[in-house]
Amino acid sequence: MTAVMTPQTATTPATKSRRLKGLPPGLLPVTVPVVLVLIWQLATFFISESSLPTPWQTLQAFSGGITNGWLIENLWVTLQVVFVAFALASISGLAVGLLLGMSGFWGDVLGAPLLWTYSLPKITIFPVFLLLFGLGDTSRMMFGAFHGGFPLAILVLSGVRAIPPVYLRAAKSLNLSKWQVVSRVVVPAALPSIFSGLRFCFSLTFLGVVLAEMFGSSKGAGYELVRRITLQQMPEIFALALSLMSVALLLNLLMIAAERRILPPSTSTNGTT
Repeated sequence: MTAVMTPQTATTPATKSRRLKGLPPGLLPVTVPVVLVLIWQLATFFISESSLPTPWQTLQAFSGGITNGWLIENLWVTLQVVFVAFALASISGLAVGLLLGMSGFWGDVLGAPLLWTYSLPKITIFPVFLLLFGLGDTSRMMFGAFHGGFPLAILVLSGVRAIPPVYLRAAKSLNLSKWQVVSRVVVPAALPSIFSGLRFCFSLTFLGVVLAEMFGSSKGAGYELVRRITLQQMPEIFALALSLMSVALLLNLLMIAAERRILPPSTSTNGTT
């Protein structure tokens, strides 16, 4: 007796992709937050409210923070410092990355120390910034810039080193000046690395400012977060933490959108083409 084999439909990545494409547009980005909120709500049945507030309690705390003004006020104080620190980190990181990338000798000499310094837990040297700049916006600003400038410098350095040598030889044959080589050859060729570095730079600058506020400030979102932790106000803690995450995510998405508009799709660094 001959056995008849019936082919079965195999689940392949292409099949899954076709299934996902069949979903209504915009459903996936909405589904993920909804699932996370449901998991959060289920977790509150097993964890006491003193440790994990419910989504509704967090929403009430968020609404109260907007109405009373403490949430908006502290977020705005933090964002003002973040924007200035990000500008400082961007300028210094780009300058260091370009200079070391274009200089073979100094790139070899200072590239490794740059990586070593980046690997250090930078919060351990925050007291140095307090000693130099005192309590206030300046110490938070400088620490945020220091915290965020390293990844930008490292990625720009790597991007410049990855430029095909034929580009630089062509620029030399055209007798371009140093500034023309940088503006017309080096920067356009290294733009993918620059955009990646800017996004990392912003995220770490944001984190650095919040950490500085937690340990050495009397205002801002980081200070308010520590104050609410001391008072054990869990809904307010979650409302503030989620607000910080949402603001950082929104600003990163804006940077990704700008990157998509400027860079060709084949060179985009955000993982999509």
